[in-house]
Amino acid sequence: MIKVLINCPSWHIGKNTDIDLQRKMTCLEHSFTDISLVYPQSKFLSLAPNILKIISFLKRKCGLIKAKNESENGWSLRVQPLYNEMEMLSSEFDIIYSQGILPQRSLGKPLLLDLYVMKPEDVYVNPSKQAEERFNILLTQVERLAQYPGIYNLRSDYAIGLLKDRVKDNAWKFRNLPFLLPQLTPLSVEEIKRKHENTDTLELVFCGAQSIRKGLPLLLEAFLNAKHKTQKRCRLHIISSMSDGKVTIPDDSDIVLHGEMSHDDTMELFRQSHIYIMPSHFESFGITYLEAMANGMIVIARDFEPQREILNYGECGFLTHIDVENLTVIITDVITMDDDSRTMMALKAVDRFKIKYSYEVVSEQWRKAIIDCASQNNN
Repeated sequence: MIKVLINCPSWHIGKNTDIDLQRKMTCLEHSFTDISLVYPQSKFLSLAPNILKIISFLKRKCGLIKAKNESENGWSLRVQPLYNEMEMLSSEFDIIYSQGILPQRSLGKPLLLDLYVMKPEDVYVNPSKQAEERFNILLTQVERLAQYPGIYNLRSDYAIGLLKDRVKDNAWKFRNLPFLLPQLTPLSVEEIKRKHENTDTLELVFCGAQSIRKGLPLLLEAFLNAKHKTQKRCRLHIISSMSDGKVTIPDDSDIVLHGEMSHDDTMELFRQSHIYIMPSHFESFGITYLEAMANGMIVIARDFEPQREILNYGECGFLTHIDVENLTVIITDVITMDDDSRTMMALKAVDRFKIKYSYEVVSEQWRKAIIDCASQNNN
């Protein structure tokens, strides 16, 4: 039995890119009898290392500050004590799972660590000097980290390619492990065909809490332009709390602002809709792209990694540059597709999801990563 210590504060378990962390990790535990998870229990002990995070969250909730986009200044590994360190270090475990946080102490146990590595110039047209400096610091940190026991998840082949020359013989430790989505069941072929055939109104969806970073202002302008260029009836649904700043929604009967929605309600809307558009300026992965693909939607995303990999380089979706003209053309093309062509693209998307991102496939990859991680434990 491999015991995995989950380095996450007890009050925060359940929040990870809109998907419940404890639920999906627990599904992994239930799927494989040779894996056991150890969670922190005390909320009191979680308070001290997270007080600044709590204050920042409350300020954003009250509108006192905007959500910080750390990518503007580049990235580096955060090093901090284990959450609930006294409690966690007294537990028996074989490896530590941590999301982007490098524990100061791990008692020599191997780490299963989620990382994010991306060149600043691949995100911003004119990255700051500080961003370049921090990116170089990150590369040095990862190069050193590769010398220690562990498995490191980069979630894209592109990111692995950035590091392979630096980590050399330790390249096997770096993996492309997509998110675990145990509750996401893809639509059947019959359901997808029924949804896309003989459609009077095309339902388009944007979903993202950070509306500005995820390209909502750009999308609104492009959608109105495209709508006026075609006779096809279409309606844009917006699911967003606009946590990084308010976006003015045009007074148009074909634009529906839902605000925040539960995950279940969001998935119900996805099942009924035809096109998913999230032209993010920066997206480290994008779970909603996978959710849209599984629900038989045509996906439009930025021509950027790892979204290129997700859409198989345009084979099962559309990749766009981040400008109004280009996005207008793509939205117009998708809206004016005939029913058969749109259905075929949707079927390609759901096939891609089943082969690459379904829970059955991804959970096996995670299990192998956990086993490979634990095999480096010399204690």
